Amino acid sequence: MDCSTPAPQNDTMPLTMATAEGAAILKVVGFALTCFITTLCSGLGSVTLLSWIKKWVNMTVIQCVSIGVFGCLAFVHFVPELIEHEMEYKMKYIPSRYHNIQIGAPIVFFAICLMTVMDSMAHGMEGHGDEGSHTGSMEIKKKQGNALLILAVGLHSFLEGLPVGVETKAFWSTSIPLGLHKIVEAITVAATFMHNTKGSFLRLGVYAAMTPLGSLFGVFVATVDGQVADTVNLILVSLSVGLINFICLTESLGAVLRSHECGAGVKFVIMMSSFFVMYSFSIVTSQAFKD
Repeated sequence: MDCSTPAPQNDTMPLTMATAEGAAILKVVGFALTCFITTLCSGLGSVTLLSWIKKWVNMTVIQCVSIGVFGCLAFVHFVPELIEHEMEYKMKYIPSRYHNIQIGAPIVFFAICLMTVMDSMAHGMEGHGDEGSHTGSMEIKKKQGNALLILAVGLHSFLEGLPVGVETKAFWSTSIPLGLHKIVEAITVAATFMHNTKGSFLRLGVYAAMTPLGSLFGVFVATVDGQVADTVNLILVSLSVGLINFICLTESLGAVLRSHECGAGVKFVIMMSSFFVMYSFSIVTSQAFKD
């Protein structure tokens, strides 16, 4: 007679997997809350300091500083990340013989041209009225610039949060460097508001919420087909690069060039100095907090 005991059924396996998934989601939620609070506080502290500085410096100097900060944000943060995204995308989905074909560059150029045309059309609709209407159009222009800035940095920040939700198995290695990066980036973004600190709390609140929302959305993206998610991600990163370049090279730089409060040489020195200050700050922090 066979007295062997039947193998026990592993009924706890589904429960264990569900518990692990729940714990991973809770980690992402915790990261989202922590990231929002630290980013917002870092940005608001910077805005408070910059608001005090603004009382002692003329507007053209402030705008020149903003140009340098925008340049650092665009060419030190946004553009390299686009290149990295594109290289990863090509390695995954495109045969090696086609790797020399640029994917992001046409989308970046499209975004810049589209925003330039829309900006030109907006100027045409404003017309040339009296001083009161000109003042009103300038206020509209400022609001449009603020909206573009929020859109650019918000979209970029949203995409930065996706890997935290997608790569839950590598949560700590992605969330900790990103959290430190967001604190540093918040200081840079706050500096771009230096020429117009009105409404900074709302703008920084929107900016601070984007990476947490991206991390939560990443949990959902992890269930979607990888190539579809990566394609959409690459397109959105390219659009955000186009937007930030438009703001830097068309919106802000154009306003500085039209101003006569400072000489051309002074403007150049201020723009380059502010760029290299932020560039050096970026290098120091990236070396201090690298994996």
